[in-house]
Amino acid sequence: MQIEIRMGMSLYPGSCNAVVAPVHVMVSAINSNADLQRFLFLYIGGNYTRVLSGIPRDSTNFEIRHAFTAHQPLSVLREASHTIVLVEHDPTLFEGAEKMLAPVARALKDTGRESLVILYAPAIDRTFAALMRQADRIIEIAAAEVLSPRVFLRAIRLQRTGRPVRSKRRTRNTAGNLRTWQRSTPARRSLPATTRWRRRLSLFWLRSSNARSISMLRGMAMWIIDSAYRNGGIDLWTNEDGAVTRVHHPYDPLFFVHFADPHASHEMIGTLEERYGAEECTIRTVFDSLLGYRVFADRRVAEAIEGQAQYDVQLFNVDVHRDQRFMAEYEFFPCSGNGTDRFSQEGSHDLDSITIRIHGEPERSAALPEIELVHERTERFAGPEGTVLSDLFSRVSSLDPDVILMPDADAWMPRLRRLAQRHGLVMPFSRNGKYRSMDSRSYWSYGKMEHKDAALVPGGRVLIDTERSFVYREGGLEGVLMSARLSGLSPNLASRFTPGTLISSYETYEAVRRGIAVPFRKSDSETIRRISTLQSADRGGMMFQPRPGVFENVEEIDFTSMYPSIIVQGNLSPETIGYPEQPGFLPAVLNPLLDLRIRTKQLKKTDPAFDGIDSILKWMLVTCFGYTGYKNAKFGRIEVHKGITKQSWEILIKTKDISEKMGFTVLHGIVDCLWVQGSGIGLLKARVEQEIGLPLEVEHFDWIVFDPLADGFGAHNRYFGRHPDGSVKVRGIAARAVTTRRSSPAPCSGRC
Repeated sequence: MQIEIRMGMSLYPGSCNAVVAPVHVMVSAINSNADLQRFLFLYIGGNYTRVLSGIPRDSTNFEIRHAFTAHQPLSVLREASHTIVLVEHDPTLFEGAEKMLAPVARALKDTGRESLVILYAPAIDRTFAALMRQADRIIEIAAAEVLSPRVFLRAIRLQRTGRPVRSKRRTRNTAGNLRTWQRSTPARRSLPATTRWRRRLSLFWLRSSNARSISMLRGMAMWIIDSAYRNGGIDLWTNEDGAVTRVHHPYDPLFFVHFADPHASHEMIGTLEERYGAEECTIRTVFDSLLGYRVFADRRVAEAIEGQAQYDVQLFNVDVHRDQRFMAEYEFFPCSGNGTDRFSQEGSHDLDSITIRIHGEPERSAALPEIELVHERTERFAGPEGTVLSDLFSRVSSLDPDVILMPDADAWMPRLRRLAQRHGLVMPFSRNGKYRSMDSRSYWSYGKMEHKDAALVPGGRVLIDTERSFVYREGGLEGVLMSARLSGLSPNLASRFTPGTLISSYETYEAVRRGIAVPFRKSDSETIRRISTLQSADRGGMMFQPRPGVFENVEEIDFTSMYPSIIVQGNLSPETIGYPEQPGFLPAVLNPLLDLRIRTKQLKKTDPAFDGIDSILKWMLVTCFGYTGYKNAKFGRIEVHKGITKQSWEILIKTKDISEKMGFTVLHGIVDCLWVQGSGIGLLKARVEQEIGLPLEVEHFDWIVFDPLADGFGAHNRYFGRHPDGSVKVRGIAARAVTTRRSSPAPCSGRC
């Protein structure tokens, strides 16, 4: 069996080959070889593909697995037992994970000992050049000047000699590697005992003191306003009868490690036992239980273990926020008093807040502009720079607020600290004088490059950037406090996170609280699929094609939190794929959140105070669906994502059929909404809820307009309509309200 890439260029089993060629050349080489139908063919892709669209869907032996992170190709390659393995290179997998290039290259080489491995890319980039270093053969079908001189000479050498370039491959657990790992791994500072019995004696004393401290904390009526890990323990800032106090609790978190082959790693395990008090234990995951070790060390040690073991280990609870983990383990949560249900819709508090506004732009203002402080009245500070800062700091110290609301706070705080140091002043925003730093970062999100500024987070006080905090803009202070209560994070962090990070943090809190280990790396990839099933499986939400025009007396049927409801009702979770009778983790943790959303959605109709809380819950539940397919989600899996969309199709079609059988005319449908005309909407609502099992909301329109497209068909997502109270709902259309011809523009009453 062979694959002829080009006349005179054939690839054979038992080799690892790097191929750089135009897409049509690779597609033609696969499709023109009839012998491939007799062999098992595995295609490994990344976040996007070029080759797959050219493969016929009737190929019977063409199987597919996608890897969405840099660690997943290792799992896929180690599990591969196919005759031919085609890996289409995706450089985005290795952004920020360049250290995984060498392990993946070794895995390609190892797989090529038994199979024909083809590492393919249409052009060479830096990551592809690193992966092909261990290839037996490099084939370039392009102009010679495209290759860098080093890569070109290597390709010529391989083609002339036919011999692979030998690489110095490191073996696992050699004495030299172990000594190198011991030297590079930082020693533990909090408990410096070196012998095993002294180590365990120290741990016993620490756990005993922890138990006494926890019993004292449980007896206190605490309203936790802030939390942070500092000096070997957790600082809890509590508000008791208006007085804020700090309680320090000794806390030394650990992580779990599972070795694929403990016998081969016995020297490393012995070192971990001596230096870090590693103990054998059973690690409970959402899938099953694993035998492993608990290690009393931090992330640096975990990453050293990972590298030494060539990433053939599983690590858990490595990157969980320490204060969040403390809260979850002892079932504390912030922004609520003792005895309060964590999922209660009530969010009353007596926090004292002030607002600070600094006029001007932090990046462009040369001199410090005028500053306003709003408490019971508005105070303005202007004049020389040192005087303004001194007056502002004195006023903040005298008020001693619990919450500071400040537009562009994350941009102004570093500058205020520099100015304070210049004038010999101390910033009063932190109650203990300490600030945690959050680094700036840039990242891709939905095809756009986003940037998040660095932040200085004060201790013992909540500082919210009202201009840049999505959570505050959508939910106000009540929304920030509710998101902190649910996720177990400090309000300072909750206000700076996105809804996706909040729902992920909520799931992490619930996992730790239930004794489930949180994976450090997402290494489980999607299951093998046949190419013939791709088109039927990879579908998004369903939308009908509306008939454009104006329609009167229209009812909008809207499923409340449809996707989260499908997860709960359908028992969809990574561990229930193939085992639907097994109780799922995601349905269990989302069910109380979904019930809370249903209650707040009803309450906000009569009490606007619940608008902010309901908005945050809505966003968290919306993103929980997307996170089931997100590549870095701790408890996500792409099969769950596809299962949700599949059931949503079935629900919308079934609702349409029920409506038409009851005499209604279906005008339009978008994912979880249906617009119908007819009488007896109450009976329709009751029947759909009974047969589908999901709660419904009904909204009446006096009239509604579905806009046309240029070709005359109705637009899927552009419409506007009037409610009986006179308000107008607008979607997908830029609009403004004008009362008279000469009046100034005013914002539209609907949400555009």
